[in-house]
Amino acid sequence: MSLPLPPELVREIIHLLLSSTPPRSSTPENLGCSTKPSWLTLNALSLTSRMYRDLALEAWFHTLCIESPEDLEFVRFCWPEVGARWTGHLHCIQTFSSYPSIWDLSCFLHLSSIRLDFSPIISPSFYSHLGNSFILPFFNFSSSVKHLDLRGLSWPSPGVLQNIPHTPGLEHLKTLKMKQDTVWCGLCGGSSRVRFKNRPTGVVYDRGYGLPIDYARVLTPLEYLEEVVITAPNRGFGSTTLGHTPTPDGNPTPYPDSETNLNPNLWAGECDNCMKTKYEDDAFRQKWVDRKRGIGVCRDGDGKKDTRPPKLRRVEWRF
Repeated sequence: MSLPLPPELVREIIHLLLSSTPPRSSTPENLGCSTKPSWLTLNALSLTSRMYRDLALEAWFHTLCIESPEDLEFVRFCWPEVGARWTGHLHCIQTFSSYPSIWDLSCFLHLSSIRLDFSPIISPSFYSHLGNSFILPFFNFSSSVKHLDLRGLSWPSPGVLQNIPHTPGLEHLKTLKMKQDTVWCGLCGGSSRVRFKNRPTGVVYDRGYGLPIDYARVLTPLEYLEEVVITAPNRGFGSTTLGHTPTPDGNPTPYPDSETNLNPNLWAGECDNCMKTKYEDDAFRQKWVDRKRGIGVCRDGDGKKDTRPPKLRRVEWRF
């Protein structure tokens, strides 16, 4: 008679099954799509014994993907361990609705990361109800969340992000990810699509550089924030690139040493129109770049000093 496998080994087998099986969705990074594989991955193993089933459920519910607070109550009723022991990553999907869902997270005692998807089919009236207190629709945190992933915000303004540091439970945030259709331009103070003439795949900054100045300022209270990743598609058909600027005749001219410095302007969300028009004034361009580097007295027109999160080390833009 063979001896049963020890629980530690079964956990490793289950982890290997989940990590090596493709997600159920063919587009797991898209809005409303889960990164989890099908339950069939673990179903046969879960039927082997009660111990195996408990271990399979524990691993399965480590990531909880859910569409409404009502569904959350149902899951908690069926499996009380979901909040108390199992779930470390919560994936909330704001589905089609005129009003935002409000998520009570008091049951999650070991939550470390949250992904929040704003569905692209949400009705326009939904956003009219998004006051400052509803941008991040969570309350009653029972643990400190270290990682936050926001996807599908239609207006990713600094006013939206300023709610993050003031949401109890997010004070110890280490990584912030945002995936959206538009980016914030610090020059015109508006949200627009990325329209590079060429097709860069992304740009990475260290030493705390790379965020729009307004973003860096409102996120400053996050004293543990180390990394920000912003993903936005490059729609193309623009007249600017990371390493070039247009001249009055419309022909792009590289700045000195552009072959070795492909991003001399430290691009941080500036829209194609602002770069095309305002960067023609080289003195203005240099002053703006120096400000992003933190050279000299850096103040906005409102007299506020430019700041950034003290531990921010890495900023990545993905296109």
